[in-house]
Parts: sequence; C-alpha cells; structure tokens
Amino acid sequence: MSLKIIDSHIHFWDPALFRYSWMKDAPKLKKKFTHIDFNGHSDGINVEKLVFVQAECQHEMGLKEVEWVSELANNESKIAGIVAFAPVEKGKDCKEYLDEISKNQLVKGIRRIFQWEAPGFARDNKLIESVKSLSDYNLTFDICIYHYQMQDAIYLIEKCPEIKFVLDHIGKPNIKENIMEPWSSQLAELASFPNVFCKLSGLVNEADMDHWTQDQLKPYLLHAINSFGVNRIMYGADWPVSLLAASYKQWFSVLYNIVKEFDTGSIQNVFHNNAKTFYQI
Repeated sequence: MSLKIIDSHIHFWDPALFRYSWMKDAPKLKKKFTHIDFNGHSDGINVEKLVFVQAECQHEMGLKEVEWVSELANNESKIAGIVAFAPVEKGKDCKEYLDEISKNQLVKGIRRIFQWEAPGFARDNKLIESVKSLSDYNLTFDICIYHYQMQDAIYLIEKCPEIKFVLDHIGKPNIKENIMEPWSSQLAELASFPNVFCKLSGLVNEADMDHWTQDQLKPYLLHAINSFGVNRIMYGADWPVSLLAASYKQWFSVLYNIVKEFDTGSIQNVFHNNAKTFYQI
C-alpha cells in the first residue's frame, strides 16, 4: 500500500523570536525547530501535508506566531494548515482577534490550552460564547487537557454542538501509572458526540518517557480507536515535543504497527483522510 500521510499535529518554534515559558521545564527543547528539521526527522516517511499547532508562546505573540509560520509555508508546501492561539476566555473581546486571524487562509482552527488552567476554566460562559462563535469563521477547536479535565471538556462540547472539536493526545491519560479509569469511561462519553474527533498523538510523553513500550501504549490507543471509530481519528506526531521520549520514526512505527491489520481504507483514514476532512486541507 502506498500510504499517504497528513501529520495533524506538528509544532515549530524559535526561542530567539518568541518566549515560551513552558520550556523552563523542557530545556532540551529550547532551540529552533522548523520545517527543515522536520523534513530531516521524518525522512523516509511519506508525509505529504502537515498541520502546525500553536506552540504556546506568550499569548500576546499569538498573531506574530501565525505570521511567522505563514512565512515558513512560503518555502514549504507541506504546511497546509495552522491551528492558531486565540484568547477565547475573553468572550466578546475575542471577536477582534478572530476577525484578524481568520483573514489568513492557512488558519483552519483555534487552540486555547486548558491543561494548565484551574478546574472549571472551560465552563466559563465567556469562553463558551467565543468557542460558539468559531462557526462564524468556519474554524475548528483543538481541546488540549489532562485526563482529569475530561468532564469540563464534555461540558464545553455539550454547549457547542455546531463546532467541530478534536481532542489532542487522546486526553492525556495517566499511562505512566497504567491508570485507565475514569479516563476510559469519560473518553467513550466524549466520543459519543458526533462533532468530536481525536488525535492519536502525544502518548509517549504521557508514559515513562525513558522506558515506555508499545505494549504499554496499545490499550490506550485501541480504546481511543474503538471509541471514535476509524472515521474520527487522525495521526499526529506532536513533534518536536515527542522527542523527549521518542524519535519521529519510532512513534510512526508504533501507530502503524497497531493499525496495519485494518483494511486499506481505514488505514488511509487514520493517516490522511480524516485530517484532510476535519481541517479542510
């Protein structure tokens, strides 16, 4: 099979241009990563297109980050979409920001990371109002949470049935300690909403980053696949964050080994078609 691939979750960054407060906890990543590095790391894997996801620079730099990645895209045709930061918690005050960012044709979606926020952050009425408004711009929303925030994510999704959501990193379950519940039940509930997709990404970082095995990751991956079905899951590498635990080729091999017995159409959905549909690229 000639496998076509869209990587739905890639980051680029440059600490010389932008500030990333999270890097103090990941000093190995505090260096420039662009499409040039990506092409080296993914060499031999047929990645046709990729989606850049905001890299959590300081929020006031969010618009500049989109401009920078758009400039990279002028020299790299693989960059087919951008998931940009937006301050959705500001409610009506977010409209001007969305008006501006939606002028860029590469911007396909919005991500406002919830994982570092207090419980209930995603239930705020202003935030819900802003997320609902994404339908006016034909933009999707990436949900990035830890497993213990799943109920907040479900609440937000219930309030926004017209928005296309995608859950990043299968909701960051506690793989390191081999804990399945309540993540497992809550993921199944979240998957019951037909407007929600799921990225098969980021799992190596939620395991023991130095000693993870494919067998340890497999039950989490299979549960996500079984919950969402082969039409609402998509491949993502979370590169270069994933480099803390695995090479690009290692993660690709893990996922491919788990789905390789699927029929050809299903495999192509996981690695290409679903991301193409979701992000309209």
